[in-house]
Amino acid sequence: WPGVTRPGDCQHPVISNDFYPTLAELLKLDSAGQPSTDGVSLAPLLKNPAGALSRDTLYWHYPHYYPTTTPVSAIRHGDWKLLYYYAENRAELFHLGDDRSEADNLASHHPERVKQLRTKLDAWLANIGAQLPTPNPRHGR
Repeated sequence: WPGVTRPGDCQHPVISNDFYPTLAELLKLDSAGQPSTDGVSLAPLLKNPAGALSRDTLYWHYPHYYPTTTPVSAIRHGDWKLLYYYAENRAELFHLGDDRSEADNLASHHPERVKQLRTKLDAWLANIGAQLPTPNPRHGR
């Protein structure tokens, strides 16, 4: 974006939900009366890649069965990412600073970190009134 930012990248985790608030801010759209979004504006990072965002945690919630996966929620806090699979009552934990491809599940090595992130994830789900999945015995047939 000539005159505003240089080509490059930043080290802040972002999510597609950030695109709308970013464009709304940059276009100076009036958000009064508009529903809130889960994203934050990335405009500060476009203007200063060393800047900061107004959040430190990312959340995902997918309470549906799909041919390739079962219902899952996830949280990323710092370099740690926890995925919780409801149907299997199973957690996976990854340290993205050391394992960007999420190949080494560390859940059994860091049970306290799993508990900490799961508590934070559950609090977020309750706060937003998330619909939790129900078992589907026909999944995978």
